[in-house]
This record gives sequence, structure tokens and C-alpha cells, in this order.
Amino acid sequence: MIIPLITLQSALAPFYVPVIYGQKWEAAVPILIIVCVSAFPRPFADAASMLLQAIDKTKINLYWNLIFTVFLAVCLLVAVNWGIYWVAISVLITHAVCLPLFTIWASKYAFKKASVSTM
Repeated sequence: MIIPLITLQSALAPFYVPVIYGQKWEAAVPILIIVCVSAFPRPFADAASMLLQAIDKTKINLYWNLIFTVFLAVCLLVAVNWGIYWVAISVLITHAVCLPLFTIWASKYAFKKASVSTM
């Protein structure tokens, strides 16, 4: 459900931003699109978090979120030196790299645990 909404938001941003916020915000459209695209891996990472919670591994989920938050904050602090576009790009890169890695790792971890416990 979320992927089509993100796609729609990204595709329609050039049309609705100037209408809703005015022409002065038209320069922000590329930034909005980049941030929207960075949200694509988020639902999968959220599902992986729920999977860890379902197998009673909430500590792993907490540690992951702490590490990710610190890493994202550091990336943002570095990127802010080069302007708003680089901040958006750093959000995109951080989400595009870290969230799929977490999703894959958490899924393998959870299903490996599940298969071991059923034997």
C-alpha cells in the first residue's frame, strides 16, 4: 500500500507543491522527491522490526534503531555543510543502504531461529 502512495507523492509533487505552498516553494520539489524516494525501503525495515518483536528480540530492534539513528544523524551533520540537497541525498543513501541490509539480516535471523526451534 505504501509503495504506490510514495510513488504518487513523488510524481505529483511538481504539480501540488506550487499550488498548495506557492511558487516560491517550487525549488523545494526535487528535495521533496528525493526524501519521498528514500522512504521506499522503510516499510520493509518496519516489517523486519515487527518480525524481531514477534520472536521476542526487542533488544535487537532497539539496538538497531539506536545505531541507525546515530548513523543517520552523523550523516546529516556531515551533509549539512554542503546544503539542503546533500542533506536529502544523505537521507536517501543512508536509507537505501542501511534499511535493506537490516531487513535482509533480520529476516534471515528470525527464520533461522524459527527453523532451529521447530527441529
